[in-house]
Amino acid sequence: MLKRDDVIHGIDLAFKDAAIPRTEEELAPPGIEAKYVVDHFFGKMRSDVESQPFLGSLYMEDFSYMTDAAVLYYLPAVLRVMLANSTDFELWIHLHGFLCRIDGDCPAPVLTALSVAQRKAIADWADTLSQEWASSKWMSQFSKKAAKLARTYRSEGT
Repeated sequence: MLKRDDVIHGIDLAFKDAAIPRTEEELAPPGIEAKYVVDHFFGKMRSDVESQPFLGSLYMEDFSYMTDAAVLYYLPAVLRVMLANSTDFELWIHLHGFLCRIDGDCPAPVLTALSVAQRKAIADWADTLSQEWASSKWMSQFSKKAAKLARTYRSEGT
């Protein structure tokens, strides 16, 4: 099992070139949901996302309405939030739901276009959670889903 610091370092390296959205249009394309995405994320750095409470049921839906560039910028922060709060099953459910959209009937283009390094970073993240949760009475129910997610990210695009 990788150490958490190694997983975090891998995430940081894989997404290092993603830039913070500088305009509202860079964050979310015009649309009915754009206002909420802008309210929740505009002007926030990754460190801001990590330092404030992150309600998965509220904020993860925003990822479906962000531009691809914005997802690439904010996703690493949310992955780190999940590692730091690994028993937050609500965040896991919504984050897992978003990340599962790498394949299936309606794949998210931003996820299918991830680089090999980005997919590996997500796979390592999911493996780490899976292994941690395997021995957890409360989170063990999610261990197999995390392991499957890791396998999916390792196999996509290879």
